[in-house]
Amino acid sequence: MQEQQTWANNQRWVNAFINSSATVTERAAEAIEEPMHKAVAFDSDGNVVLATSGEEAFGLLLSNSREPVAKGELVHILVKDIGLAVAGADIAKGDLVTVNGEGQVIPAGDGPAFGRAFSAGEAGGTVQVRIGGF
Repeated sequence: MQEQQTWANNQRWVNAFINSSATVTERAAEAIEEPMHKAVAFDSDGNVVLATSGEEAFGLLLSNSREPVAKGELVHILVKDIGLAVAGADIAKGDLVTVNGEGQVIPAGDGPAFGRAFSAGEAGGTVQVRIGGF
């Protein structure tokens, strides 16, 4: 009976660290002037900066990031599923997308992909992007 109880306790402990949320909260490494729907990456200190490539990007800043973000401020980030992203170029529905130097999504071409466009959009607008899973 004791072994079964120990296993059950260990099982609960292991599962306590599974986060099924689509969003996380992290600190901004620097001020971000227009953060809403931009792709982000971690800097070397583990804080968030605008992503400059699809290879390093891990998520999209959420709609509640309408105002400029100050260095050290907490930001909310979508890390999976489908969210809005600022298009840095015209994008067709179904395109694989990567990230330009301003945290905007662009067609991936032969480069590393960040996600797949689930809607079409023009440069400067927004598109729905499924993060990963392509």
